[in-house]
This record gives sequence, structure tokens and C-alpha cells, in this order.
Amino acid sequence: MADLPERLWRWVRLRSRRAFVVVGALPGTDAVTFVERLRRGDVLPVPVDAEQPEQAELIIIVGRISTQSAVAVAHLRERAPNALIVAIDDVDGAAIYATHAATDIVDVDIVVRGLPPSSASIEALLDAVLAVDQQTSAEVGS
Repeated sequence: MADLPERLWRWVRLRSRRAFVVVGALPGTDAVTFVERLRRGDVLPVPVDAEQPEQAELIIIVGRISTQSAVAVAHLRERAPNALIVAIDDVDGAAIYATHAATDIVDVDIVVRGLPPSSASIEALLDAVLAVDQQTSAEVGS
């Protein structure tokens, strides 16, 4: 087992993390399907099983944020100060009603453009989450 590549070890460590998904204003069926895949674990190796942000080590905000939910999203950092927050946003902001980018409302760590994101964007997101996980592990170990 010691011969496993470092990337695989990091992937295994991510499986022990918990994620929480905030669903914003989803502009179409492709975005809804993406959220379903995310919750099933088909996109990232992190279980999306946290019921509250306080339980999560990774918070994924999908879509633009409606005016009604903006206040709740703005408090995510307070509720989960150590969580990694990822925003997956529609490039065009195609939702019909008043919405805002998550980056305008809460301090996010990683931004992914495109909803649903391309395969390359998902791979880049995975690399970014693994890199942050490795950095966090190094800080805890030192």
C-alpha cells in the first residue's frame, strides 16, 4: 500500500471529509443534474453528507445567490470558519430574477466558472481541493 501515488492518498483523505452544498438560483436542468451528481458523489470524492455548515469541512455553493438567501450565505464563514468554501457560478448569470455571485456575498476560497462546470474545470477543482487539503495537513502536522 505504501506504493500508492500521493494523489491517491490525498483522495483517500478527502473521503473522510464532509461537505455541505448550498444551492443557489439554478438556471437550468443541466445545473440541477450537476447538483444531483455532486450529492451522489459522482463529481468529487468528498461525501456531501453534512446537514449543517458547522459540520462541513468543504462548503460548495452552486449557482448565483438569490436576494432572499444572501443573508444566510453571508454568515457561512461565521458558522464554519475553517471550512473551504467553493463557489461554482454561471458565467453569464443567466437566472431571471435578482441574483448575486457568491463572491460578492461571502469570502470564497476557490471559484469555478461555468454551470455545470466542464470536465476540465472539475479536474482543476479537484486539484485545488487536494492542494488545500495537503497544505492544511502540513500545517496541522507541523
